[in-house]
Amino acid sequence: MVRIGYQPQPLQRLLHTCPANEILFGGAAGPGKSHALRFEALLWCLRVPGLRAYLFRRTLPELTRNHIIPALAQFPRDLVTFRAASHCFECVNGSRLTFCGCPREADVFRYQGIEFHLLLFDELTSFTEFQYDFLRSRLRCTLEVPPAYRHKIPGIVAASNPGGIGHAFVKTRFVDFAPSPDPAPGSGRPGRNAAVLHPGKTGGQCHSPGP
Repeated sequence: MVRIGYQPQPLQRLLHTCPANEILFGGAAGPGKSHALRFEALLWCLRVPGLRAYLFRRTLPELTRNHIIPALAQFPRDLVTFRAASHCFECVNGSRLTFCGCPREADVFRYQGIEFHLLLFDELTSFTEFQYDFLRSRLRCTLEVPPAYRHKIPGIVAASNPGGIGHAFVKTRFVDFAPSPDPAPGSGRPGRNAAVLHPGKTGGQCHSPGP
């Protein structure tokens, strides 16, 4: 793990070591999901030069309060620089972590044509299924990712509490382990390699529905 002065708790470490490339870190408020999500993004940015990571929360005020302000205090200043105008942290290796809001359903169209290497959602159940699927369709990767990381990039990591407009689709896809369509050949999108991290459901394990 890249040394950045971050000491994850056991459940947070489970997120960082889970081999799946489409992950839901779920459960009620408690085990530092947002904190772990933010550092999961930073760790991958530092591992893979040129990586483009996008962390979404429904509104910009929520992003500012829950991620940008804490990141300014927590991220190592010798490794990242914050660009306020674009709400992003630029890393010394050319990677970039951008914070994005989607308060309206149609706001996802602003990201049409953008290549996401790593897509992160905080409070996934506050998003609609349409928003999730549209943003998921932007996942692709033309970078030379080191072989050891190709099972993870491109990928999705989401965190969420129960409830919200997207509760039903999140439960169906992750908690009930309903199968999802395989990606189109050559699309560079994650396939059936999903996992749910939920202390109450999995006993603190990385639980995958299998192939």
